[in-house]
Amino acid sequence: MRGRGSFFVHGWGLFHAIWEADKLLFLNYAGYAPAPVPVVPPDPLLVETAGQVEAYLHGKLLYLDLPHSLPQQPSFRYQLWREAQAIPYGQVISYGGLAARAGNPRAARAAGSAMCANPLFLLVPCHRVIAAGNRLGGYGDRPQLKIRLLQLEGLTVQEGRVLNGKPS
Repeated sequence: MRGRGSFFVHGWGLFHAIWEADKLLFLNYAGYAPAPVPVVPPDPLLVETAGQVEAYLHGKLLYLDLPHSLPQQPSFRYQLWREAQAIPYGQVISYGGLAARAGNPRAARAAGSAMCANPLFLLVPCHRVIAAGNRLGGYGDRPQLKIRLLQLEGLTVQEGRVLNGKPS
């Protein structure tokens, strides 16, 4: 049975999740919310997800360890998501570098497209994927969120560039 729910993280806002058979399928940041929202419904996986996301966003956890499932996709996109999961906390890689790790060094645009379609915010840490030359690159309509996540991980972002990102 598929479940849907939301939770609030103080200082960050509202998050939405979808799960099925005790595996997270979708996790997304919904944006700033002015007041706390209770975990709804109080499903054990949603409660665990909320706890881990809150710990990560408050600097108390480096990686989320949640049961999850990536959706069926063309094999290259799936491989890009798997490679993005391997990017260490506090490190970045370029879209081209990610594409090379996934087996096609000429597919930087495909890597960008895959990161844009990422269904598992933070579990597939697409904020760690940046443009060539340490440029920030895209993050949908929320570039400030990407900056904030990179800064949370100890990286310095200034004038659209990651200044101290160690390529992984």
